[in-house]
This record gives sequence, structure tokens and C-alpha cells, in this order.
Amino acid sequence: MKNWIVAAIGCLASASAFADYAVPLEIGARRQAAVELNTKGQTEYRIETPDAAYIKVDFGKLQLAPGAELSVSNADGSEIYRYSSDKRDGYTYDVEAGQDGLSSFAAMSISGPVAIVRLQPGLTSSRAGSSVQVTGYYEGYPEAVLAQLDQQELLGSTESGRSICGVDDKRDVACYGTTSLPYSKHRPIARLLIGGRSLCTGWRVGSGDRMLTNNHCFTTSAQAAGTEVWFNYQRTTCGGTTNATTTKVTGKSVLRTDYTLDYTLYTINNPSTVSSFGYLSLDVRAPVTNEEIFIVQHPGGKPKQIGSISDRDTGNTCRINIASTSGNGTATDAGYYCDTEGGSSGSPVLARSSGKVIALHHLGGCVNKGVRIDRIWPQIQGYFPSVP
Repeated sequence: MKNWIVAAIGCLASASAFADYAVPLEIGARRQAAVELNTKGQTEYRIETPDAAYIKVDFGKLQLAPGAELSVSNADGSEIYRYSSDKRDGYTYDVEAGQDGLSSFAAMSISGPVAIVRLQPGLTSSRAGSSVQVTGYYEGYPEAVLAQLDQQELLGSTESGRSICGVDDKRDVACYGTTSLPYSKHRPIARLLIGGRSLCTGWRVGSGDRMLTNNHCFTTSAQAAGTEVWFNYQRTTCGGTTNATTTKVTGKSVLRTDYTLDYTLYTINNPSTVSSFGYLSLDVRAPVTNEEIFIVQHPGGKPKQIGSISDRDTGNTCRINIASTSGNGTATDAGYYCDTEGGSSGSPVLARSSGKVIALHHLGGCVNKGVRIDRIWPQIQGYFPSVP
């Protein structure tokens, strides 16, 4: 555990200096590797770490003969991704690192501390002609490490970090009754794993392939292609330690992004895979002071939580405290004391009166701030047939 803490501090301490979380939260580290698999020699490479939250493997070269298959899986095979010369499961690629998405790319992350890479010749291929290079992998920091960094204020999650306003009132999704409004709106929200090691929150807007997050999370289609989108990453019970089965897809392209309004509208691959999670609708109007809100988010690297209770607000319910305030621009934002953390960037702020998104969370500060949807909508409305 101590080695994890030392490694993580270097990445996270710089991010914690920004009370507004103007950069994505670092939740993992890259390890170098130089392993070649081929069907005449080594055909399996096992990556095993003490307690990593996930492992994401990079491939520098992929040359597969017809019928050959490369797979990346966890120890018991319950999570597995397969790649062949004519079919591929999900993957990401980092253009800046020289990956082309064809012969070089990154497999989807494997949840947990073990990833097994296997090269199989297949039933019809010869053993000649298949070769795979593993150039490195990302290890996700264990949840216990993220919690300890949180306690040491390296995630900015105290009043001095200016994002938790008073007592931390956020709760696991499972802590809310299944008939409650906050629970009914949690499914379209996803954890974004950007470039293998950075965290933001994103959510489906409308019934198609569109999603929203912050501009400070990513801005380009190349970065979208390097992003995993995790749905249903949450606890199965209130205060428990077991996570639900997670569905992972990948980012595709950026449609529009803006620094001042701090949004990125982007698309995902295989949207039908996550259509069952539903989508959020937009409340395109000015927020009203004192109206009740809640925020569904992935704070501080944690599984999904909901901010709905606030010890700083009347009735202990999150509210809009300032209907119009400045963020990256003048009168772009609404302010609230609802608790957030690094990693909550890109979360939807929902109005209780409508159950629709009224702001896009992006800044800490107690008051914390979200960009008003009525400011964002005019810029993105051309990508939708009507208001979602």
C-alpha cells in the first residue's frame, strides 16, 4: 500500500492544487513493458498486481494470421475482450503516443488486479505469422489508496479543498430508495477513463450516441478515441464494497466543445450496448434561486454516488444558491453547496422540479458551480432534432 501512495502522490498532488479541478483527476499510472508473444514461442503474458483497481494493456504491434485470436481477460474469464484479423471487441488508441488504432492500440481495461494476455492460433490458422508486442499497461490506483489520498486532502475533498461544503453528504446510489427521483435518474451517468489513467464523469443526452462532459476533461476526437465510458460502475448495496457489473464502451468523436462554457459534446461507439441505461433530458431555462437539485457523479475515483443532501442548505436538501454567477465566463454558471470532488467534473446537475439537467458541474469553490444548460443548449441544439 505504501508504494501505491508514493506513486500516486506525484500525480495527484499537482491536480489537488486546483480547487476548481480544471484538469481530470489522475487515478492510475502507466508501467512499461517489452513483451513479444508469437505462436512459435511465448503465447501468454500474465500481469498481476497486489490490488490494482483495473489493468489496461497497450499493444505496440498486432499481426494476426487468419483464424488467430488475441484475448485479454481477468483470471476467471468473466471479463474478456477478443481481437482477431477480422473482428475486434472494444479498444482505445492514443494518437499522441503513436497508436494508429489498427496495428497498435489499447485493449479495454480489465477490472481488478490480474490481466491475462493470450495469443491463440485458432482452428484454421497455421502457427506462423502471428506476433503481438505488449509495450506497457496502466494500473488503476486501489480504492483504498484513493480514500487515503482523500483523507490527506490530496483530492481536495475537505472544506479547505473547497468542494466538500461542510459534512460530506454524498451517498452511494444504492442508499436511495428505488422509487426516489435521484435513483430513477442515475443510470445514464458514466465514469470516464481518459487515456488509461484520468477520471471525469459523463452522461447520455438524448437516445442516440451523444454524451456530455467538460471541456477540461477532453477536447478532441483523438482524446475521445482514447476514452473508455463505464456504465453501472456503482456499489450493489448502500455502504457496501461489492461493485455491480460494469458495461464499458469507447468514445468516438467530438462534435463540439467550448472552453468558456466548459462542455464537450461527443459520441460513443456501440450506443445500442448502453441504450438500456436510458438518457437524461435537458431543462433549458434559467435556474431559480433556492430551487432543489441533486447531482449524480463519480467523485474522487469512487463508484457512482448521488449528492442530494446538504448540511449547508435549508431542509438539508441541495439547492441552487446563486442562480447566475461567473465561471469561465460572465454569468455562465449557477452556484450550489451540493458536495462534489475531483472526478465529479462533467456531472449533471438535475432540477427536482423536472428531473431534467439544468447545469453541467465543472468547478469547486463552496459554492460549487455548474454551467447553465440554457447557455450551452444554443451551441449544441443543431446536433439534436429537438430538445432531449
